[in-house]
Amino acid sequence: DGAKSLTFNSDKKLGGEFTGGAALTKKGTGNLTLNAANPEWTGSIYLQAGTLTASGNTSFGMGDIYASGGTINLASKAIDNDIYVTDKGVVSIIGGKKYTGNIDVDGSLATKTSICLAEGSSLTLRSGKHSATVSGKGTLRVQDGNVTLQTGKYTMSELEIDSKLIVQTIPPALPKSDSHIRINEGGSLTSAGKIR
Repeated sequence: DGAKSLTFNSDKKLGGEFTGGAALTKKGTGNLTLNAANPEWTGSIYLQAGTLTASGNTSFGMGDIYASGGTINLASKAIDNDIYVTDKGVVSIIGGKKYTGNIDVDGSLATKTSICLAEGSSLTLRSGKHSATVSGKGTLRVQDGNVTLQTGKYTMSELEIDSKLIVQTIPPALPKSDSHIRINEGGSLTSAGKIR
């Protein structure tokens, strides 16, 4: 049940099942694929570099994922682990076609990020410059700091703004007219182009 720290500078697949509450820290430039189903594993995962890949819906266990760098590959699985981008890190989240958890970003989402948020899911951006593609029936929340959408597309069902949001994409990559956009007290929206 102790914490495990793994450093891989080349690709590695782990097929063993994890149980208990031990944390896993992924370091190094390689791709670590968790191959086993881990429904009894409640420990957190800490991604510092490289790529972390799921091969099944419970490969990442039941704990939260904290990423300060690297890429999280959800591999189009129905993953619901909450993801936190920490330490002002730059992180990519790919393969998120069936994502049902919540993502909280105090850093930046990198260019190759692509996530489809299920209904009830949310993406909270607290700071940083983002270049992601986010779609689905979930909610995008802008809170706490200045947030800039540099490139990408953001077409989810709801947008809630509590701080400063700057949209640099042309045309603005914001929710369509049938979406709900709410600018709360203290919030602002600045766009480089016309919002339709």
